[in-house]
Amino acid sequence: MPNYVSIFASDNYPVYVPAESVNAYKTTEGWKDIASRIYPISE
Repeated sequence: MPNYVSIFASDNYPVYVPAESVNAYKTTEGWKDIASRIYPISE
């Protein structure tokens, strides 16, 4: 399985995830390194 975190860490663009998962992404090892760029998907 690819290491998605390393793909996102190489740039400065926002990462959009399902709203109910934002806190999980922001506190998960690896993902928390880019927590300031994680936003909920808006509908």
